[in-house]
Amino acid sequence: TVSSNGMMARKRSAVARVDVGGVLMHRTVSVLQADIVGFHVLASDDAGMVATHTSVIQAASQAVQAHGGLSSPFVGDKVLAYWNVRATRSDHSLLCVGAAQELLRT
Repeated sequence: TVSSNGMMARKRSAVARVDVGGVLMHRTVSVLQADIVGFHVLASDDAGMVATHTSVIQAASQAVQAHGGLSSPFVGDKVLAYWNVRATRSDHSLLCVGAAQELLRT
């Protein structure tokens, strides 16, 4: 989905090996991947790029945390977050979609 603010977000499900108390388990996780459409064009404007990047990263961190997700380190404009990794949640897919919707509204 692409929002009016230029963000694009995708939600996927995958089976991952998760370390739960020292025991590796296979678990279905929800993954949120989002980025800024046209970020390479913004990168040519240093001031605009820094302001946009900072606001997107802050909004993404807040949305992921508010919905119980786990953020991966940010690389460029890419947001990567996971649900159902540290604790089993039957609603992990809905939480992931909720974070994506919040991010698209910012």
